[in-house]
Order: sequence, then C-alpha cells, then structure tokens
Amino acid sequence: MKKEQYYIEAIKNLIKKNNFLSLDVDDEEWKRECENNPEKYVIDLKPLKDPEDIKIITEIVKELGIEDYSIDEIGELFGIDFREFKKLL
Repeated sequence: MKKEQYYIEAIKNLIKKNNFLSLDVDDEEWKRECENNPEKYVIDLKPLKDPEDIKIITEIVKELGIEDYSIDEIGELFGIDFREFKKLL
C-alpha cells in the first residue's frame, strides 16, 4: 500500500511542477498565484519518517528508470525532504 501512495504522490507532484512551470506571468503575479493556490503549484517536502521507505522509493526509482536523478530531484518527486537523511550518509 505504501508503494502505491508514493506513486500517487509522485504523479501529483509532477502535475504541480508542470502547473508551476507553465505559469507565464510576471514575478508579482507569480508570487500571488502561488500564495493563493499552493495546492496547485507548491510541492511540500516532508521529513522521511520511516527509513524502510528508502527501500520502497529505491524500487520505484529503478522501475521508472530514473536512477540518474539527484537525491534532491527524487525528494521533490516524492515530496520528501532528504536533508536529515543526507546528514547520516
């Protein structure tokens, strides 16, 4: 079930990123749009709570063939803040 949740999160975050990148407005309007509609444009990064999730995410990354993505790109895709995790490496 967790794996399915990560897939759904990745799809939602890709949609948000595409929405964000498609904004064709000036800086002020861009800021206002993001503040007024964060659910449409902003990817919230949450800390990784269960280290076992790394295994699930690694499986998905391999299945999608995105092993060359940086840890920051993977974090953005899955909505995970890996900063604390990177400190342990």
